[in-house]
Amino acid sequence: MNYLLRISRDRHTEGFDSLFTDARFLFRNLLFGFKTLSIALSRMGGQGPDAELMCRFFDAAVKCMVVFDSSRDGGREQKEVMEVLSSTLVGTELVIFQEVLENRMGFFFDELIRVSVLLLSSVNSQLSREW
Repeated sequence: MNYLLRISRDRHTEGFDSLFTDARFLFRNLLFGFKTLSIALSRMGGQGPDAELMCRFFDAAVKCMVVFDSSRDGGREQKEVMEVLSSTLVGTELVIFQEVLENRMGFFFDELIRVSVLLLSSVNSQLSREW
């Protein structure tokens, strides 16, 4: 009986890990795609994302950062995703970037406090740039 419980638990854990792996893969690809599209639109002279869309994008991206585990691969994947997010925001028009910062920093700090993974990722990313 103990053997069956162990097998059941292992299968459950594998499914849970697979779910997080799929979520990380999907989020990472969506983030890279959004960055590519916003850069292409700005280079072609088209109108890029507006402030409302960028605020929603920022909120969703911050919420999705919890699926990345800094201990998993030394934080490499988490750092890469954080850099893509920040470069996407910096690549927008200054007015839109300023509006995102003004309107969503309270949310960001609340999430930093709620989920320490984001704080550690931000600190690790900053420290790695300085060294």
